[in-house]
Amino acid sequence: MKLSEFNLGDLNNKNKIVQKNAIDFFSNNISPEDSSKLANLFDQNPKSELGLIYSVILGRNGNKDVIDKLILYLQNKNYSLQRQAELALINIGKPAIEPLIKATAIDDKTLLMRISRVIRNMEDVNIPLMLKMIESGTTPMKIIAAYVLGKIRNDDKVIISLVKALANDEPDIDLLVIDSLVENGENVLPMIQKVFKNCNDRIAGILMEVLYRIGKPSMKILM
Repeated sequence: MKLSEFNLGDLNNKNKIVQKNAIDFFSNNISPEDSSKLANLFDQNPKSELGLIYSVILGRNGNKDVIDKLILYLQNKNYSLQRQAELALINIGKPAIEPLIKATAIDDKTLLMRISRVIRNMEDVNIPLMLKMIESGTTPMKIIAAYVLGKIRNDDKVIISLVKALANDEPDIDLLVIDSLVENGENVLPMIQKVFKNCNDRIAGILMEVLYRIGKPSMKILM
């Protein structure tokens, strides 16, 4: 099937290959008329599998209204709707990041961690943005960045920024930094050795926790 031969009905095609190709096509090529149709269909049943597909396509095409609705659904008490919204936002990717970060202005720790989980699970991580957030963002931004950066391996800039974030003296950030440093394993050991020479007792205690959780590779430092 040629790309030009796809129609909106192919988004519900039982042939998963045809369906996937249709999703990819409409994610990059959609007319205002088809966009309006999908927005109406999404509103009619956002919890369905098709509703998820429609929202991903619309979000990838920069439909801010749909992205904002999905963020509202993250706050819904209906777990199924929450989960559908998470999956949709993860698959939308980059166009959803700015609206998600703006939503952290809401004082809701549960929502904040859902947003963090969504951004972390996106296929591509904007590392420069995350580094900027953990270094000079608001507290919610730093929490998101500390969580997301845990998936980045073998990056000295990331490790340095995570360790520096401990200077904020904020317990919620500290816990996420610990987890992210532990995820990096023995790659963090050289940096921890350097920091130990000039850090206060609080940071030293946090770094000891990291070393103990990394385990055997840390023995040379601990002994």
